Amino acid sequence: MDKFINLAMSETDELICCFCGESLSFKQSIQISFWKTTEPTEMQGIFSHPECFDKTLHICVPRILIDENEDV
Repeated sequence: MDKFINLAMSETDELICCFCGESLSFKQSIQISFWKTTEPTEMQGIFSHPECFDKTLHICVPRILIDENEDV
């Protein structure tokens, strides 16, 4: 198995939610990116249902999600 995956995904790709383990489409997912502060060039992205993300993230953590289709 390759260590790295292709990050060029299409809207039709099926993913796995990192919180509930169920499938979801790329188009309807939230991507969560993280990296070690000591190795900023090593980054990983995982995906989640918006509902799972909101349910799992502690209430005291601010959410700064912006809907590009929403008028500001």
